[in-house]
Amino acid sequence: MSQKERIYLSIPIKGCEDWSLRESNKAQLHYENLGFEVYNPNNLLAEYRKILQYEPSEFQKLTFTLSYLSRSDIMVLFPEYPRSFRCAIEKALAYKLKKPTIQVYGGKTLPLKSNYQDILESVCNPAEMFLFSSFKVN
Repeated sequence: MSQKERIYLSIPIKGCEDWSLRESNKAQLHYENLGFEVYNPNNLLAEYRKILQYEPSEFQKLTFTLSYLSRSDIMVLFPEYPRSFRCAIEKALAYKLKKPTIQVYGGKTLPLKSNYQDILESVCNPAEMFLFSSFKVN
């Protein structure tokens, strides 16, 4: 049996919680139904809080979620919060690790393709995605 491709959702986790929870859960279900394993930072951080039994610092949250991004095969980028530090770091790491990216606009889970292979064929080159960020990677 082959391993599932893993998707990391790059979505705001602070400042727009209701929207973020709703959209990340919708995207997670969408991609899981297509056969992907999905890393949803909102759900990951909820589990992390339970393990720690306290509210993690912003640094702990960032390093924890970045560890999942590094294990993913594809990043799904929600650009509704494009100037956040966390989003800039995620885009920079995806670029550095050459992670292909699916861009999501206006709260829609894109691409709305019917199968797993169509998703894999529609991902963006990480170099193209990186043009949206002014964050530089050495």
